[in-house]
Amino acid sequence: MLENDTTTQTYRFEEELQGPPPKLWKTAMGGAACLGLFVALCWSLYALERFEPMDFQYQKATGPCVAGGLVAVGLVLGSTWREHRIRARELRARNEAAAVDGGPMETGSEGVWGTGGFYGWGLKAALCLGAPLLGAVVTLGLCFTANALLDSSQPTYVPTEITGRLVERHSFLARFYKIEYLVPGSHKAETFNTSPQILSDFHADKCLLHVYEGRLGWPWVKDLTPLERGASIGI
Repeated sequence: MLENDTTTQTYRFEEELQGPPPKLWKTAMGGAACLGLFVALCWSLYALERFEPMDFQYQKATGPCVAGGLVAVGLVLGSTWREHRIRARELRARNEAAAVDGGPMETGSEGVWGTGGFYGWGLKAALCLGAPLLGAVVTLGLCFTANALLDSSQPTYVPTEITGRLVERHSFLARFYKIEYLVPGSHKAETFNTSPQILSDFHADKCLLHVYEGRLGWPWVKDLTPLERGASIGI
């Protein structure tokens, strides 16, 4: 009987130290937020490659990127600080209850704002530097997406010269198949993302670029056609 009482007290002691388990809805919301952020980042990286405007000057997107970075900083810092305050209140409530019952007192805190020392400051610095960068990348990707997918303009066909066919591999995780071309009057070659099948079948030295004005006024290439197949198009 004494052994059972000791085991029960040990379990209760461990439960008091661990605190109440996290609520299921908080865990679900956290997982959904992480998944949504991952999907948004992946799509933005794809959009930066696929929908990049022609001869784009990134200074044009300074305003949206700064705004996106500030929003990301506000969301990250606000959510982490709110979680820190909630945990601090819960810790204080448990210690007040433990003081009445004669239980053990908890010390310290969790999370980014409750962690001190070099490790804690490193986490804070990573959040303050990484959040605006992440926000700017996602915002720029969404701008490229809106510029392309919301575009209702008519195409302009631009004859151009093919300078190469490329396969780029990034960190052994993704491959990009590109056709490199040089627009007349330009000294910098640009690339068009395509599929492996089109890249392998594309043997022309010249092509027609299907250039659209872009919803945001940033011209972009939607497609390209080998010049021998596009000869029937009125130019």
